[in-house]
Amino acid sequence: MKEQLLQSDYTWGRQAVLRCQARYPQLEAGELPGFERALSQYYAAYARDKISGLARSWYPAACAACRRAAPYGGFSPLEAQCEYTIMYNRGGYYSAFFDTYVRQEGRDLASGRQSGVFWTGAGRMVPLSALFRSGYPYRQVILRCVQEETARQAGRDPGAFYVDWPMLVGKGLDERNYYLADDGLVVYYPRRALGPSSTGLPSFLIPYAAFGSGLKPEL
Repeated sequence: MKEQLLQSDYTWGRQAVLRCQARYPQLEAGELPGFERALSQYYAAYARDKISGLARSWYPAACAACRRAAPYGGFSPLEAQCEYTIMYNRGGYYSAFFDTYVRQEGRDLASGRQSGVFWTGAGRMVPLSALFRSGYPYRQVILRCVQEETARQAGRDPGAFYVDWPMLVGKGLDERNYYLADDGLVVYYPRRALGPSSTGLPSFLIPYAAFGSGLKPEL
């Protein structure tokens, strides 16, 4: 696998106000036979869209901050970075996630995660439901495992989660927020979805064995 870097700088007048970077993988021959080109093109398009989205979201705010700072002299540009992590490549499944951070002078302004699972059997990114046999109650299994793990963590550190986390776990589960790892399926929630910022990005590893015969045999 080769890593590629896409970057763009944005200015207000002569002042740089926003710098965007997106790193993304480009598969080489043999890494996902027959689908290396398609997946590489997908990630390249994702990186382009990510840069464009970051610019749309943050350029106006960066310009406004620069205008406010102008009378005092000196302005540090906002830095927006998107980094990837490859988590799984087995049985025709290829899984990765992308973390995005926006910072200024070392101060975090925003962060987020997006992920995707490519399956050669479908030739595309697939939803969570595609991993399971038809009719299997995978969502209930996931919620039970997440609730059990959250209860354990809350018992050790009650301040890590909001008091109404049992309701938030079910309400906030977004089936797009998952990826595959060697040891199991990982689901995650946005920052501050279950607890304060200090809790970080809540993620939960659910062993494949927890799904019994509900998983498709490729996993």
